[in-house]
Amino acid sequence: MKPRNTASILVLTIILLSSISMSYGCQSQATYDPTKTYAAVIAIDLPSARAAIDDIRQKSATNGFEVGPVEYYQMGDGDFVTLVNKITSRAHIGLLWIAGRLEDVPRIQDAVIKAGYSGQTRLMPISGTAPYHP
Repeated sequence: MKPRNTASILVLTIILLSSISMSYGCQSQATYDPTKTYAAVIAIDLPSARAAIDDIRQKSATNGFEVGPVEYYQMGDGDFVTLVNKITSRAHIGLLWIAGRLEDVPRIQDAVIKAGYSGQTRLMPISGTAPYHP
């Protein structure tokens, strides 16, 4: 095999693995202190939401919370109850941020109620379009 072909295959493999890990949100399986109360984030998987996480960390710290679990959802996802249950089962969550598109917020808020989450909730509206993937 020619070196150019080998390099091309390597680059394509890295890109593919990166896109797969981003699709699944590849969160490290962090261990959370059971004596602490955390803020968690449910965010749409857009660059603007990823950028908003720093702002969420600062605002959470002002309220006395460290950001713990962060879960991303894709446009068109509808099973927010499972997402809320997943994120609230990983750590003691006292503050839940919804960093989503305005049209998703009512469904996420309904899911929060159905999941039985009773802590504080904050909204961080996110705008932007999904990156084009041919």
